[in-house]
Amino acid sequence: MIFGQGSAAQSAAQAAGRQGDPRGAGTGQARAGRAPGCGPAAGMRIAGTALSGPAALAAGLVAIWAALTVVTLSNGGITIDAHEGDALHMAAIVLRMAEGEWPHLDFMTPIGVGAMAPIAGFVSAGAGLGHAFLLSQAAVAAALLPALWWVGVTRLGGGWLALGFGALAISLCMALVYGGADTDVSVSMHYNRWAWAVAWVLLLALLIPADRSAPRLDGAMIGAGLASLALIKITYFAAVAPVALLALVLHRQRQTLVWAAAIGLAVAGVVTALAGPGFWPAYLGDLAAVAASETRAQPGLGFTGTLAAPTHLAATLTLLGAVAVLRRTGRETEGLILLAAAPGLVLITWQNFGNDPQWLPLLAVALLALRPAGHGGQACLSVALVAGALALPSTSNLASSIARLERAGPDTSAPFLHGRPDHADLRVGTERRQTVLQREPSPGFAPDVDPTFWGTELPACQMVAGGMRVLATMADEVAAAGFAGRAALLADQIQPIWLMGDLGRLEGGAPWYYGGLPGLASAEIVIVPLCPMRTAARQQVIDALATSGTRVREAFRGRHAIVLEIVRG
Repeated sequence: MIFGQGSAAQSAAQAAGRQGDPRGAGTGQARAGRAPGCGPAAGMRIAGTALSGPAALAAGLVAIWAALTVVTLSNGGITIDAHEGDALHMAAIVLRMAEGEWPHLDFMTPIGVGAMAPIAGFVSAGAGLGHAFLLSQAAVAAALLPALWWVGVTRLGGGWLALGFGALAISLCMALVYGGADTDVSVSMHYNRWAWAVAWVLLLALLIPADRSAPRLDGAMIGAGLASLALIKITYFAAVAPVALLALVLHRQRQTLVWAAAIGLAVAGVVTALAGPGFWPAYLGDLAAVAASETRAQPGLGFTGTLAAPTHLAATLTLLGAVAVLRRTGRETEGLILLAAAPGLVLITWQNFGNDPQWLPLLAVALLALRPAGHGGQACLSVALVAGALALPSTSNLASSIARLERAGPDTSAPFLHGRPDHADLRVGTERRQTVLQREPSPGFAPDVDPTFWGTELPACQMVAGGMRVLATMADEVAAAGFAGRAALLADQIQPIWLMGDLGRLEGGAPWYYGGLPGLASAEIVIVPLCPMRTAARQQVIDALATSGTRVREAFRGRHAIVLEIVRG
């Protein structure tokens, strides 16, 4: 197939498309053109210039990736301005994995091993946390380049639309914000971005019929992509896997389905060989525990709000409009696949912090690729423009966040981890580090939880900002009181106080508290903060400790915490 031949080739492709199947059902066989007259089938010409051929697309994707990699790695690390709790959560998991521990087996977390393994790999190789994070983002984007090229060539015509989609996916992998409109640099929820990028590629490949038959390559890409979603964050796998099955069945791509299943099972076999057969039951056990957790914070809007809240209603209507337009323009199969994907897309959006509908750019690209000639094409273009406009605030924020990364230096930032010079390249802004804000109930209002503990009325305050500074001060205070090196269970939402001072690491614990008493068997002391990051989590730890029958004795009272020593035997 020849790409980028200009208007004549494009017209020929459209004409061939009109003679084909008007429903575009696709059978996995090579076709002369898209049905009916798919827009970018022969490349695109903009302002008199054309991007032509697979080689040009490959060069463009690599150039974008290289430019973003150079920018992110040229600042001596990363300085964050928000979400320090998430950064501590990431650091705890990464450092444990770098020492050979496995999620679910050695500590509790619902996040998959693939979410932190790239960062842990670079830390194991000697990189500091800051550089390891940036290198892992570049590595994930690089690993996605072949799939972006393949989808761009076989589904998007290899032209400007393919390059634009690739640029969006690369910037999503390498961004330094979680999304939304918050411009503060953050490492928070990086795995959500990575999983969205993989889901984009898979859903685009499933929605748009290929212009050539390559069941082995398509199957390998789909199987590897689904396996990576399962190992990064299970929500994405649950949302995309049923759509993949439906699309491959509707398109009668049995060979592709077999290859996808084979590759997925092969990846599962490799993980089982490395971690042991107990990995999967432990993974499912952590997911079940988190699903039943009482302390897990609502990530934002409720599920109904994610559909119909004023900030999300336009996106929901655009998604439904896209389904209607596809089916009315002869794309019944594609419309059905998109309709089947809709609940999963909304589920991911609801489950992720910020409720950012990252499926909007994917929708815009898919509609541009599937638009037919004539009046139906104008309808597809209109809905695509609406989806692109709704996506613009978040998309532009993600893309521009890389340029907002400031050079890490002592004048404007300080090391994030207290007393760990090997990881001083992960930094936090000085003003952010020095600001401590606490929230207390107004006088006359009763707190939500029982404020009494061990004969003391605990303050009902909760940290709003500066929690890491208080946590480091608390760790130093407890260590100086004679508990240095003792493994501590913290009665709070964020557990790894061992990273902030000279305290022992809790084996089998949970970097983020979801309920119960994970790690209690190895704990020597329990630290009860006077002003926690979440009062409900503190109360649940206290209640669980009392219910468990664990014998404790008060050993220390300081300015920031009460320390209970666990009595064994």
